[in-house]
Amino acid sequence: MNISSLGFTALIAYLLVDFGQVHRMIPGVEYLFLGVITQALLIICVAAKFFTFAWVHPIATWRGLFLLSLFPGLIWGITQGRVAGILEAEIPRFLTGFLGACLFLRTVENLRFMFRFLTALSLVMAVWVLTHGGRGPGLYKDENDVALMLVMLMPLAYIQFVNTAQVRTKILSGLLLFVVLLGIGFTNSRGGMVGAVVVLALCWLQGKRKLLGLAIAGCLVIAAVVIAPEDLVSEFRTITHTSEGTAATRIQFWGLSIDLFQARPLFGVGAASWGNALYSGIIPPPSGPMMGTPHSVYFQLLSELGLVGTFAWLGFMISVALTLLRFRVKKLFSQMAACLTPESHPFTTARLHENSRFLHQFTLSLGLGIAGYLASGAFISVLYYPGLYFFAAFVQAAEQAWKNDLILASALSEQSAGNYSPIQATGKE
Repeated sequence: MNISSLGFTALIAYLLVDFGQVHRMIPGVEYLFLGVITQALLIICVAAKFFTFAWVHPIATWRGLFLLSLFPGLIWGITQGRVAGILEAEIPRFLTGFLGACLFLRTVENLRFMFRFLTALSLVMAVWVLTHGGRGPGLYKDENDVALMLVMLMPLAYIQFVNTAQVRTKILSGLLLFVVLLGIGFTNSRGGMVGAVVVLALCWLQGKRKLLGLAIAGCLVIAAVVIAPEDLVSEFRTITHTSEGTAATRIQFWGLSIDLFQARPLFGVGAASWGNALYSGIIPPPSGPMMGTPHSVYFQLLSELGLVGTFAWLGFMISVALTLLRFRVKKLFSQMAACLTPESHPFTTARLHENSRFLHQFTLSLGLGIAGYLASGAFISVLYYPGLYFFAAFVQAAEQAWKNDLILASALSEQSAGNYSPIQATGKE
C-alpha cells in the first residue's frame, strides 16, 4: 500500500471518528482512543506529502489565514485559555482532516467513495437521532449541532434521487431523504428547520422538473410533520415571534454582540470568549445570567474575531463559492471540448462525460450543504464547526481531481487512435 492509498484509508477512518462520531455509538469503543490513533496516522501521511505543496489552493490558503486570525486572541482576547482551546482543536483538524482531504482525494473514484460514505453517514446519524430523542452521539448531543449536520448531508440524498434513472436507487434515495428530513424535525432545532427549508427550496430551484419537485418536496414535508413530535409545528410557528422565548433572547444576544464588536473592532474578544466578555467590563454587563454563545455564526464571527477574522472568513467563503461555480455544466463541457479531439477514443470521451456529470452533482450537493450551513448558522453559533471546512476541502479536492482527469484525457487524445485501450484510458494496469 503506497502513501496515497494509506492516506485515503486514514482519512476515511478519521472522518468516521471526528466528523461522524461513530465510535460514540457503540458502547466501549470510545475507550479505544480511536480519535488519537486515526489522527496520528493521518498526520503522518499528511506530513509525508506536505512539502509537495499539492494542497496549495485559494481555499486552503484562506483557511490558513482564518486560523491565523485566531492567534491575536492569545494576547488580546478576554479569555486566552478559551482561545488556546479552540486552536488546539482547529490546528490539528486543519493538518489532518482538511489537508488530508486535499491531498488524498485525488481521483474521481476517491470522490465517488466519499459521496457514498457521506450518504451512508447521513442515514446512520438520522437513525440515531430518531432513536435517541432528537440528540446525536458524542459531540452532537446538542440538538442544534446534529440538526446542522443532517441539513448539510441532506442534499446528497436529494441529488441522487432526482438524477438517477434506476428505480431501486430512486426509491432508496427518496426514503433516505425522508428519514433525514424527519431526523431534523425530531431535533426541534429552529436553526435546523430553517436550514432544511432553505436547502429544499434551493434543491427545487436548481431542478428541471419544478412541478414534480414541488409535489415531492411537499409530500415529504407533510409526511415528516405528521410523524414528527407534536411540538415540532408549534416550535416552528414561533420562529417569527421576536418578542417571546428564545427568539427574543437571540435578538438580545445579537445586540450584545454588536456592543462587543464596537469595543474590540479589530481582533474581537477572542475565539469562544463571547460569554466571558459580557462580564469583563468592556461593555455594560447584561442583567441576569447569559449563555456562552450569541446563537448566530455571523455575530459570533464579528464579535469574537473582529474585522481581521471576518475578512479572512469571507475570503475563505468567496474562494469556495468561486470554485463551486467552475463546476457549472457549461464550464465543464467547454473544458472537455478543449482537451478532446475527433481522434479521441470513445472510451476516453465517455469516461470524461460520466465523470463530469458526477462531479457536477457531487459539488452541487456540497454547495447546497454549505448553503444549509449558512442558513442554519444564522441561529446557531457554529463558527468552529468542522462540517463547513471539511465540505470546503472536498470542493477543493473535486477541482484537483477534475484537472487530473482533463490532463489524462488530453494526453490520451494526443496519441494515435490505434494506441488506445480501456487499460490506457483508466491509467490502471
